[in-house]
Amino acid sequence: MKTKLIKQTPIEWPVIETEIKTSIIVSHKRVDQAFNEATKQMVKAISNDLNTSWEEG
Repeated sequence: MKTKLIKQTPIEWPVIETEIKTSIIVSHKRVDQAFNEATKQMVKAISNDLNTSWEEG
């Protein structure tokens, strides 16, 4: 496994990217809140990668 540290890039939660998938690690007291946060962060990551916004879809 190789790791890459991207400095000067603020993130709210750790991100793991491989050639075939991206995972965002989140935590919360309740699983439904963790799921909601993970979904929100993934939408932000995809929007950034595609240089678009969720509202444009």
